[in-house]
Amino acid sequence: MDYSELNEILKSTSTNSDAEAALAVLGVFIVFILGIVLIAAIFKIISRWIFFKKCGEEGWKSLIPIYTDLTLLNVAKLNWWWIFILLAGSILSMFQSSINISTATDSSVQLGVAAVLVRFLSIFASLAAIFARINISYNISKKFNKNGGYAVLIFLFEPIMFLVLGLSKNDKYDEAVEVSPNGIFGISTSKQSVYCPDCGTEVKQDFCPNCGKKVR
Repeated sequence: MDYSELNEILKSTSTNSDAEAALAVLGVFIVFILGIVLIAAIFKIISRWIFFKKCGEEGWKSLIPIYTDLTLLNVAKLNWWWIFILLAGSILSMFQSSINISTATDSSVQLGVAAVLVRFLSIFASLAAIFARINISYNISKKFNKNGGYAVLIFLFEPIMFLVLGLSKNDKYDEAVEVSPNGIFGISTSKQSVYCPDCGTEVKQDFCPNCGKKVR
């Protein structure tokens, strides 16, 4: 074996070692990402479990996909059909992925047009899902007698804020607060208590039950 042959063997061995090292690093990175995703999913389930119980729902409903979102819509007092808006983006994204795989082997004009159309619909559905999440956050903040800033926090950090609301002893889910089933674009009213200006008694009719003063 001459020097050139030995050099080629050493280069081949070095290349294989580099490839194995790269695969090992990639494997560690994938496991790390999957671990983060798993922890986030578990945290989301736990926070919803506690939050649902605070709102009078069964905690186990947070374990079932789709049903957990239906329960969340019920807590937010939104119409049930919002679930289709929440799921449309995910469904179209999966459909788009399958079309992209098909276009890799079939470059027909019809399939290309279908891919563009599905991509457009997927973007639109994703934006609609974001709007649905905004409505959920808005209504829930109202049901806990919070302001718009709190709705923003729920939208951005839902699992954390649900855990905060669920564990808080000061925050209560208020059934008396009326919210629109269509979210921020509907008419939202709350049953505001009225008190007598003279004696401070809560008034539910036209006259104060304590001093008889006409309030309404």
